Amino acid sequence: MRCLIFIAFFSSAAGSAWAATLNVVTSLSAGGSGEYTEIADAMTSAGAGDVISIPSGRWVTNDIKFNSLGNREISIVGTPDATSLDVIIDGNGTNTVFTFIEPIDAWSITISNVTIENGVTGNNGGGGMFINGSGIRVTLDNVLVSGNRTS
Repeated sequence: MRCLIFIAFFSSAAGSAWAATLNVVTSLSAGGSGEYTEIADAMTSAGAGDVISIPSGRWVTNDIKFNSLGNREISIVGTPDATSLDVIIDGNGTNTVFTFIEPIDAWSITISNVTIENGVTGNNGGGGMFINGSGIRVTLDNVLVSGNRTS
């Protein structure tokens, strides 16, 4: 019985040890490990439990898509000292900012301390965010969604 308890504890501790912070930066530093100049690239590399940290500024992007990534629990956060007005994820009026399409497994995405703006779509989706699927849970915390539209 002790062996079984030890294995369960070890497995649980090992899972959390692999979570990482992926930093979105304006330019890569020497080495650049864990740094990305695009939010979409950080999302593609993110694993279960990872945090994508975005510093203050305007981050122009074009349709950050989340699909077929498997069971993940990921956070996208503006830097801890930032308000939602300090970190702006801007769709540049060209596409939906975030697209979530149901994968094989469940997702849990938390987005916090950012503004999502200037997203646009020509179909029935949303300009700022489009969610298609019942296995997707998106939590918004201190997020301003503004100036998005469906054309």
